[in-house]
Amino acid sequence: MPSPCPPLTLDLLLQSADPGGRCSNPTAILEVAALFDLRQASATDIVDGLALASSRVDAPLASAATFTAVQAVAPAAILVHRPHGKVTGLLATLPLSAEALARLRAGALDTRNPAPDELLKPHQPAAASYTWIVAASSPTSAKALVQGMAAIHSLLTWQLVACARAVTADGARVLTSFGFQPTAGPVGYMELPPLDAPLQGFRL
Repeated sequence: MPSPCPPLTLDLLLQSADPGGRCSNPTAILEVAALFDLRQASATDIVDGLALASSRVDAPLASAATFTAVQAVAPAAILVHRPHGKVTGLLATLPLSAEALARLRAGALDTRNPAPDELLKPHQPAAASYTWIVAASSPTSAKALVQGMAAIHSLLTWQLVACARAVTADGARVLTSFGFQPTAGPVGYMELPPLDAPLQGFRL
């Protein structure tokens, strides 16, 4: 009989921390995501996740083809929560170069249908992580997405700017609870400055 997994603690999480806080390694990101039962999205998951998001966000969303193109250059960008075989949570993030971040702040980056080569080119250092879409259909999935998103950022990309656009009141409330603040840019645009240390402010 396999041994039960040890309970998740801050000390256990710190073992996965990236010392430089600028990790873009998909394997490392997926390993942290798995601690919160988040998995790399399959082609079917992308379709199902977008259907879920469309039912909860009153705004046009990117197509499945765009999601697939983004995933091809950033394999850990699209994560899903499907505890019972059905997608009940979708988390999509975009790694951004300094140039892409500047365009985002200026409102010149098309976040609905971003061209993958405008985000982060291979071997180019990331300057920011943009939370693209977060959608859940159950409290369990919502908790998994929020904690997984926070853990990935505070363990692996804590020296990058975290940014997002709040398109709903609930979204703005969740981002504010993490320390995001409204920043000059498109409507609803918010940023979280780089952290001073891994897991700063993180709560299980």
